Amino acid sequence: MQRQRGVRGGWAKVDAANILAGRKLIAHVTHDGIGGAYPCALMLPQSKTERLLVAHLACLGVNVEHEVKVVGFTDTGGEVTTALRDPDGRKESVQTERLAGCDGAHSTVRHILGLPFLGETQHTDWILADIHLEGESLCA
Repeated sequence: MQRQRGVRGGWAKVDAANILAGRKLIAHVTHDGIGGAYPCALMLPQSKTERLLVAHLACLGVNVEHEVKVVGFTDTGGEVTTALRDPDGRKESVQTERLAGCDGAHSTVRHILGLPFLGETQHTDWILADIHLEGESLCA
């Protein structure tokens, strides 16, 4: 459960989060320490984020293929040749004007380029899961 201000279009600006086990509050985390122009968390379901990105790419004529991996690329300055591997192990190459690594801190593209991750991380651990838990006690 989270305290939120304004829910618009499926997203919510969140100032703090309550973590519950049943009805028992086990943690309250504020986002007061987040700096920058937007000192809050924005909650948007991953499924909605992905749908928005895939729909926008489709408008640009780009087809998203899930589970296809980038295994290498060559940038000639005029085009990028990217080596791909599909889930069955088949390899192919595609030529494009650009290549974007959009897979966060573990970006294959960024790693191949040898670039550091310049983002910041909070000093807390989070996990995201769509699960149902059962049992008498969820906390020791």
